[in-house]
Amino acid sequence: MEEQLDVLFSHHDQKGGRFALSLFSIENSDQLRSTDSPEELLRFAKILENCARDADLVARYSIDEFVVVMPQTTMAGATIFGDRILQRVDAELRSVVCGGIVEILAEDSPDNLLSRANSALYSARASEASRLYQHNGKTIRPHDAELGSGHDNPTKIENETPDQGQELVEAAETDA
Repeated sequence: MEEQLDVLFSHHDQKGGRFALSLFSIENSDQLRSTDSPEELLRFAKILENCARDADLVARYSIDEFVVVMPQTTMAGATIFGDRILQRVDAELRSVVCGGIVEILAEDSPDNLLSRANSALYSARASEASRLYQHNGKTIRPHDAELGSGHDNPTKIENETPDQGQELVEAAETDA
């Protein structure tokens, strides 16, 4: 992930290329705490992989957090992606998922960009409900999305294979 960020930052510095980054966490909806279920993490990783574009990078960031780096994407585009993730999780996992969304700014470094995403994520987590927060460099604000009760009409996952997402979970377990 660090190499991808370095490439995108270099492209941004040279040509003004845009990109966005989203940091997601998944929590057990019953206790509103981090999920420790490998199956739940695997299913969440599959949802991220299936919703991401080929150019996007999905990586495990910590025990219950995943990062999605989205080249050629604005804050608005990353928010649409985040809404899609919240809807899929609501329909399929019945867990709480929170997201922090940022777009690169001229003064950003990789560490600063991740720090802003983390601040937005922790603001979302404080709401104790599935929520997205955006950090524009000056303020952190919630994104109000309408989450229907997708439990009655789950969305079918297209092109899902049993191993998708598994490498994200396995990689994080070997790093721990």
